[in-house]
Order: sequence, then structure tokens, then C-alpha cells
Amino acid sequence: MTKENKKQLEKMPKLDLKEILNMTDIYILTGLILLCLQAIFFFFADKDIPRILYTNSMIIIGIIAIAYLDTHYTRGSFFRLARRLYLMPIIFVLYSETQTFIGLINPNLYDSILSKWDLVLFGCHPNDILLKIATPWLTEFLQFCYMNYFLIFVLIAVELHLWHNDKLFSEFCNYVFFSFILINAGYRTKILCI
Repeated sequence: MTKENKKQLEKMPKLDLKEILNMTDIYILTGLILLCLQAIFFFFADKDIPRILYTNSMIIIGIIAIAYLDTHYTRGSFFRLARRLYLMPIIFVLYSETQTFIGLINPNLYDSILSKWDLVLFGCHPNDILLKIATPWLTEFLQFCYMNYFLIFVLIAVELHLWHNDKLFSEFCNYVFFSFILINAGYRTKILCI
């Protein structure tokens, strides 16, 4: 290697993960790595496992790439916005992958038991009660409300980005991620215990 090549190599920015990753990145990467380890453990148990490994590997590389670009190329706000908004779709990916593993860990479905509980608590199935008041307008309104629930996180994230409030944005992302983890852990614990 010539001296000129060495000088060019020294000028290139280094990939120092401690420098480029924030705590939200580390939380998400840890969750993805744990799901990858779980996928390796259950590799031959389900046909979706190779897809989960591939998807998580690509997401991990993407998170590190976005963090690197956001840290080293700060002129535009595109990479900053991408870094801030990637959390929202990742939560849905983690949720769907968790559903795959729940079926592998405990394949028993408890819908019939829960349906019997509904019958005991309400005296009939809740669906029968709702059918008496259901209209197409009510159905569309409830669907609209349900879908807006998921958009709330994105809208709050965009608003915090526009305010340039990095600290509050980071706290918000951590709250969203940890609430998902707690709900998910509780769901897993319930499934394992029943």
C-alpha cells in the first residue's frame, strides 16, 4: 500500500459504533439481535424463520447505515428524519415476528377459552351485542379510529422532529419502545404460563 493510499484511508470516517449509535438505536439493535438468536434456535421449526433472519439482518445493517449517515452527513435533515422515524415500522416487524415465535413456543390457542369467559361475563357473546347497533357508518368510524391509533406515534414523532427537540424525541422513542417490550413480555409470559 502506498503512502498516498494510506493518507486517503486515514481521511475516511471510521465506523465507531459508540460514536454513532444513540440509546434508541442500541435498544432496537438488541431486540433484533435477540430475535435473530431465537430464530437460530428455532431455525428448522417454521418456514418463516429464514425470512426473519434475513429481514432482521438487513434491518440491523440499515439502522447502522442510517446512524452513520446521520452522524457524518449532517447538512440535510433527511437522514435525521429517517433515523427518527424508523422506530415506528420496526415495532410492527418485531410484533409480527414475536407472533411467529409464540406459536412455536406454545402452539395452544386460547380463543375458545376466552370465548367461554365472554359468555360467562356478558351472558352472550359480545359480538351479538354489537351486531344490534352496528351500521356501516359505525364500522367505518371504528376502523378510522383504530388506524389513527397507529398514526399517533408517527405524527408525534414528526412534530418533535419539526420542533428540533432531540431530547424529548429520544425520550418519546424510548417510551414507545419500552411500552412495546413490556406489553410483549407480558403477553409472552401469559402464553408460557397458561
